[in-house]
Amino acid sequence: MLRIDGYIRGKRVISRSFTGDRTHDRLWVTADDAAIAADGIDSTRVAFGIADEFGNTRPAADGVITVALTGPGKIVGDTTFDLTDSGAVGAVWVRGVPGQHGSVQLTVSHPAFDSKSIVVGML
Repeated sequence: MLRIDGYIRGKRVISRSFTGDRTHDRLWVTADDAAIAADGIDSTRVAFGIADEFGNTRPAADGVITVALTGPGKIVGDTTFDLTDSGAVGAVWVRGVPGQHGSVQLTVSHPAFDSKSIVVGML
């Protein structure tokens, strides 16, 4: 493990930890917004990738992530991402369908990790 501490005037203001041990790596997914308008125009970015046990993105991770959506929405972007080509992160946009309210579930999958899902409300 590597820990880097940042100090200002002798007081520690930041600490970051990193690890070379890949046995605790995990798939992550996050959305910029918890809910969007179901108007066919509004959208939110959903990002995903591989992180170490401290939450740092693994820029050299490989494999293919697939993206699937259930519910009243559409994916704007590719539904497969080769992590080697994308710096080990990817993103899609989720757009609502006009007049179809509820929520969508976006699931990202990688062959070496458990799938992760995130829910976005359609208001």
